[in-house]
Order: sequence, then C-alpha cells, then structure tokens
Amino acid sequence: MKTVFTDDAFNKCTISFDNIIGMRETLNFYAPRGGGYVRMSNGNQICRGLSGTGPTLWFDGKMPLIHLIRHEYKLMRIRETAQVIE
Repeated sequence: MKTVFTDDAFNKCTISFDNIIGMRETLNFYAPRGGGYVRMSNGNQICRGLSGTGPTLWFDGKMPLIHLIRHEYKLMRIRETAQVIE
C-alpha cells in the first residue's frame, strides 16, 4: 500500500505506511502551533528521521507540521534503506 499523510486544524499529523518488514504502521504526531518540540500521540518527543534517539525534532511553526513530517519520513526511509544494504 502507499504511504498516506493526513493532518488536521489542530496541528496533528498522521502517517500510515508499510514498514521495512511489510507490516502496516500508523504514527501520530503533534506540535504547538507557534513552534516547539514534535511529540508522538503518547507524549514522547520524536527525534530527527522520526527516530526515538538523536537530535529532538523541532517545529518552527512557520509551515504546516505535515511538511516537516514528510521531510523526516523521507530521512527515515533513506536510513532504513542504508541499513538493509549494509
């Protein structure tokens, strides 16, 4: 299945995608409208490349959150591809 990105008026964003082992995964994110740390629906902060470790992902509030999440999703997929090749 294809990757689906959705957002809403409350600065929340959801991605549904098939992960590296083919299982369907859905991730939910939110951030303060004026800027701040991006968090998952469970309240945990998220890091660059949608990772659980590394530099914390910061939302500047100047563009919709979905743009940042799309960018970080691409980084995550690049990192996954590189790990498979190794």
